[in-house]
Amino acid sequence: MATTYVNLAVRAPVDETVGVLEVAGIPGVVGPQAGEWCGVFLDGDGYGLVGADRKPPSSVALRLSDRVDSTVVLVSVFEGRVLGYDLFDHGKATGYYVSRPGEWTGEDLLSEGGDAEVLAKACGRLDLGDELAEVLVRDAEVDEVVRHRRLAGLLALPPYLVGTATSEAHEGADADYLVLEPVPVKRRDNSRTLRIVALGLACFALFVWVQAFREGSWGTAVFAVIATGVAVLAAWLGVGRSKVGITSTRGGRE
Repeated sequence: MATTYVNLAVRAPVDETVGVLEVAGIPGVVGPQAGEWCGVFLDGDGYGLVGADRKPPSSVALRLSDRVDSTVVLVSVFEGRVLGYDLFDHGKATGYYVSRPGEWTGEDLLSEGGDAEVLAKACGRLDLGDELAEVLVRDAEVDEVVRHRRLAGLLALPPYLVGTATSEAHEGADADYLVLEPVPVKRRDNSRTLRIVALGLACFALFVWVQAFREGSWGTAVFAVIATGVAVLAAWLGVGRSKVGITSTRGGRE
């Protein structure tokens, strides 16, 4: 069981969630449906940024919330000592929580954020505001993974999110899990043609520049600038660039 991890609970069907992530180019693992919710584990780099655009998890969570038009709870746990969540509801950031904000500075600070009523409403559990408030008190738990488990239980979030990092989700993914992996996207390669066009335009631009200097004409000089710009643009477009898409496959473990 991991003590440092980040994952998302999405209040939407799995197929809808996967569709949003595929379009956004976000790799990771999507867990099975658990009631109204499914879980998402994001593949991040060494800085925790996700996808080719290197987005922070909060940006992915906000996009998911907007596209599925529902609630997303982004939970992060650090070494079992600090739990934080960011709450997104219908495309808006509506709340956050940090269990022990003084952990990094050595200060004796109470928990920060954590509006239990807002969390309960966003998750469709209006009757549990008081119970959630008790769990969110700083000293209600020493082990933050346990706090996560209690929150998941009260809010009916997918239990497999508790204590699970992305690496563990990949290792344990069976046929109920969908793995989102980057794959090259095939497209017509026009780079050679564009490079030839760029060379021709560059020669033409050079000719126009020579004429502009000979004639001392501003009009010809402006035309030369335009021709040079078009040549540079064609050369830039002619540089081969790989495009990466996202495809989903079932987990391999049985």
